[in-house]
Amino acid sequence: MNRWLLVLAVAATLWGQGAGAGIRCGNKLIEVGDFSAYVLEQCGEPRSRQIISGAIGADSPLVEQWVYDFGTRQPLRVLTFVGGRLQRIEDAGRSR
Repeated sequence: MNRWLLVLAVAATLWGQGAGAGIRCGNKLIEVGDFSAYVLEQCGEPRSRQIISGAIGADSPLVEQWVYDFGTRQPLRVLTFVGGRLQRIEDAGRSR
């Protein structure tokens, strides 16, 4: 019985971390795991793109950060892609 409680607690924690982790582009939800091509298609060109590490065709995966600006009432969103898949979505705040 204790094992089931542990499994339920871990599942609830993981589910809670994933809840609300996506962003909306129009009527589409962008989530961790989405491909960069899909994000680009749904959200358009980001405000900026930066290659953090790696290179196309290199042994290590390409790591990119894209910054989206969805308006003055929302924080800037920083999307981190590793090997063409979305790994992290962060709020970056706004400069004044």
